[in-house]
Amino acid sequence: MTQNLIVCGGIGNQMFLYAMYLVMKQMGKRVILDISQCNHLRTHNGYELSKAFAVEAQILDNESLPHRFLLRFMVEYCSFGLLYQDTYELDQPVFKTRRPFIRGFFQSDAYFQSCREEVISSFKFRNISDENGLFAKEMSEINSVSLHIRRGDYLTNDRYTGICNEEYYRRAVGYIIDKVPTPHFYIFSDDLPWASQFAASLGIDYRIVDFNRNENSWQDMYLMSQCRHNILANSSFSWWGAYLNRHEDAIRIAPATWDNYDSPQYNAIRVPQSYIRL
Repeated sequence: MTQNLIVCGGIGNQMFLYAMYLVMKQMGKRVILDISQCNHLRTHNGYELSKAFAVEAQILDNESLPHRFLLRFMVEYCSFGLLYQDTYELDQPVFKTRRPFIRGFFQSDAYFQSCREEVISSFKFRNISDENGLFAKEMSEINSVSLHIRRGDYLTNDRYTGICNEEYYRRAVGYIIDKVPTPHFYIFSDDLPWASQFAASLGIDYRIVDFNRNENSWQDMYLMSQCRHNILANSSFSWWGAYLNRHEDAIRIAPATWDNYDSPQYNAIRVPQSYIRL
């Protein structure tokens, strides 16, 4: 029996699903990445993994109306026992289900510890622009710190509001300043005017990264991964930017609460234990 992993969300969410794909393949399961909904809805930039990485996967991109209707119907009604839906816990039963469709985000490295090195090696960036290459070189020569500020829908969605607020960022920046000599902060945000004004109020040495937009926005994740240290938003995008940081002395700071709807148990495994949680 073949199982379809339904791909949705932005590139960070897609990376978690690819990690699940590798785990399921390791277990001997027949599994495909179903990117049909991802490409049709295009709530972000569609399926981006093949653009950013040299990943290998069996892909289904079925734009037919019957397939799109089936996916939408299952997602809305979890009908007829066809769909396994992420429970937003550490969801080990997902590896035992025989349902043909699986949907969710599975956002923790606890899911893929059995093939962690394969996951990391799969996410080697490619197609990096010359401008980003020069930025990465600059970052390697100083005490660079990525600082990700996500606003947009996070300002109104009860799931995320109040987590990465100004106080969180002030405490995170203060922690870095206390531990790292002459840090230089690189600011990544979907609200650059606000982020620039806020960074200026902190009195820090900073630079706004403003050239990776729209279909090239994934290259911000590459730059995050090249920084020596990372301050995360509660976003899968900066989660992976920090996780792919290979500096041995890296300080990674994440919010103590990742999602207002998480159980305490799931919140506890959202980010690796080695991270500083504020």
